[in-house]
Amino acid sequence: MKQKHLHKLPLLLAAALQILPICRNVCTNPAFVSTFAIVFRWVVGVTAASASFDAVSGATTVFFDNPKAVTGTVGSNLTHYLTLGGQVGTDGGTLVFGAPLPPGFTITTMVATNSAGDVTADWGVLSGTLTNTMSNVLINLVATNPYYTNNLGVPIQVTGSLYVSAVSSSTPIVISTQPTNVVATNTQPVSFSVVATGTGPFTYQWYKGDTNIINHISTATNATYSFNASTNTATASAGVNSGVYIVRVSGPAGLKSSAPATLTVNSATLAITAPPTNTSANVGSPAVLTVTATGNPTITYQWYKNGTTKITGATNNSYTIASVVLTNAGDYTVLVTNSLRKLTSSIATLTVTTNSATAPSITTQPTNFTAVAGQPASFTAVANGTAPLSYQWTKNASNISGATNSNWGVANVRVSDAGTYALVVTNAAGSVTSSNALLTITIPAAPTLATQDILGNQFRFTFTPVVGLTNSVLTNTTVNATGSWGILTNIPPPPTAATITVTDPISGDAKLYRVRIQP
Repeated sequence: MKQKHLHKLPLLLAAALQILPICRNVCTNPAFVSTFAIVFRWVVGVTAASASFDAVSGATTVFFDNPKAVTGTVGSNLTHYLTLGGQVGTDGGTLVFGAPLPPGFTITTMVATNSAGDVTADWGVLSGTLTNTMSNVLINLVATNPYYTNNLGVPIQVTGSLYVSAVSSSTPIVISTQPTNVVATNTQPVSFSVVATGTGPFTYQWYKGDTNIINHISTATNATYSFNASTNTATASAGVNSGVYIVRVSGPAGLKSSAPATLTVNSATLAITAPPTNTSANVGSPAVLTVTATGNPTITYQWYKNGTTKITGATNNSYTIASVVLTNAGDYTVLVTNSLRKLTSSIATLTVTTNSATAPSITTQPTNFTAVAGQPASFTAVANGTAPLSYQWTKNASNISGATNSNWGVANVRVSDAGTYALVVTNAAGSVTSSNALLTITIPAAPTLATQDILGNQFRFTFTPVVGLTNSVLTNTTVNATGSWGILTNIPPPPTAATITVTDPISGDAKLYRVRIQP
């Protein structure tokens, strides 16, 4: 029996490769920190479910629960995914039929299964090419499931209605306002919104994680999706809703996916991570005191001089005196507050001098820099002024630990290094801050897996790892599983591009491989 299964493997591999152009659009996304390479499927003795439902090239594609209406364009293919209230019973519902159907249209059933062959989700697919204009043509939908029966053991029917319309021409969808990242505290209300233009009407479907149909949020079918942030892990239904959110907007001209927006949910905290430090300034020069604090909910600030004197208007994380005088000398503290607690910083002493030193000036500003994750990146600036000059680089207005030279750089840049950089130059006469320079990090393309052969009981394939980044080969037994990919091997960041061969013993009925790169 084992030899018979292995004999079929080359043909099944060839069939699995046919899904790659479709899966490429789903499995890679340059906006994410980690990207996934093309999925390869090998099958011994059985056929696994295809992942081709994730994208339909050149077609109008719609995903939502409780379908009511869909609109397409004459001459274009319309592919519409139907779920009647999510699931029917405890197992995925099977769509039986829809009638009457527009000429040339069919309804089929897609089934998602796990490695044990159990059905995890079913949905119907209405597809065909629209040949003439129509308005609200009714299709009656009926679904049944063998596990959802009445007291006589007869499968119960679940019905739905779909109205199909077609317009003669349409304007492509453009998402003019993308959803934006949100940082929230536990239980805080959260909203993601999108604005789209083009020929309507529009249908909206929000997803958490990615746009696989299994990850759609059944209740999120409007331009705005609102809910409460949560860090509750006590029950599966509450869960933790930090993660990536995407909306698909569909209309007569097709389908458009928004950029991903990230929700970060934090517990209420407060901490001073960088207290103000001693500084000196010459009479007539500016002086700046800065504190860095982190926490949730929102933080407020109040600066004090000599412990008890409240400084009117000094309610930011930095306190600036535009032109110091002798009476400005003294000890300064800042009170950091949120609804959780209050913290008072350590003392920072301001010394006022009367020397004639020349304040620093920036003669060569740092310039914007774009680097590929895993490659070097650096900024340089040139300053003049009375020595000694001290340097401090900042990222997003916060000091970078140890970055105290006129240049800053890293040999192996990470996505987290992206941001706005500036150099603060200080001497006894004052300080000056350079113009901002933007560091942009791009994610390299994920490597492409290439099948080779079967040697004995080993499945072999090759790929070229991405230079400078960790390349992890992951395995799974089903394309529909989420969060259960195992690590076959980790390839440390290679210094040069060189093809490697990966082997894995053949076991079970099905197996998938993909590569995750981690900046």
